[in-house]
Amino acid sequence: MDYTSRQLVSKAIAIPKPSRLPARLRKKLESAFVGWLDKLEPHTQTQYYKGLVYFATWLDKEGAVELEETPPLRSPERKAWNDVAVTSAGQYLVGLKEPDAILLTEAYLHDSLYGSGKVFARATVTARLAALRWATREARRFGHTSWDLSLAKMPSPRKSAQGKLLGKRGRDMTGPTTEQARGLLSAAAEDPDPRASLLLHFMRYEGYREHEIRQMDLEDLDLRKGTVMIVRKKRSEAKAYPLSTKTREVLREWLKLRGRKKGPVFYGGVHGGRIGSRIAALRSFYRFCRRQGWVAGFQIVEAEAGSY
Repeated sequence: MDYTSRQLVSKAIAIPKPSRLPARLRKKLESAFVGWLDKLEPHTQTQYYKGLVYFATWLDKEGAVELEETPPLRSPERKAWNDVAVTSAGQYLVGLKEPDAILLTEAYLHDSLYGSGKVFARATVTARLAALRWATREARRFGHTSWDLSLAKMPSPRKSAQGKLLGKRGRDMTGPTTEQARGLLSAAAEDPDPRASLLLHFMRYEGYREHEIRQMDLEDLDLRKGTVMIVRKKRSEAKAYPLSTKTREVLREWLKLRGRKKGPVFYGGVHGGRIGSRIAALRSFYRFCRRQGWVAGFQIVEAEAGSY
């Protein structure tokens, strides 16, 4: 059956609440989850800590657990409240049977992706599942339960009647077809902004993200080797990546106009300088790509306010 988020949540929350944990186990778990978190690397610790707090907040909203009123974000009481939330989330999961825990977890993920309230990007929800899996895996490792959430799955991406992927707001999220990509490149080649063709080549042939393109400096380029030094997503250090022949050709044409002055690769252009502050840069980048879409005959979808 294809449940809606609310149907899934209602079914999951209707599961009898976990039987009272033995006093000895409850005492062990009071500090266990926070203690296990303290042994993780800082970045992982933060992500899992947040994931468990978000899950506890969701359980509280659905009436599965009872948390005290949330203190202000930077108040002295907030850390203690978060620790209680982490413990509540962990204890609730450990107190369930494996099938019930999986059902509850998948209902939570579905509600986070497709619910009627605030919804989140798939990568964010995947990170939250990782936090819950880690918590139950640690509980199993220390003998507090005999199962973990390794069998819990992310909800399948939604598709339109034509089989195309839909975003969290029902928008078609598939990329351009080969013909559409050619149309974009042709439109960029005719654009009065000389950076247009290069930007589209970096996205199409190199797969670079918007912020990676905007932050690229001239000293990052090595045209003799045909490489660019760049810090990609989930990496902490720059690495040399090869550029395709097509991108190198367009890059050389742009550098003839730009000159060899140190600074951003896209220094100069129509408005001069780097593309501005973070918010202005994102909006400028969106408007730029939208212009190519208009010329190429795309159906343009306006971005939601504050979504940049």
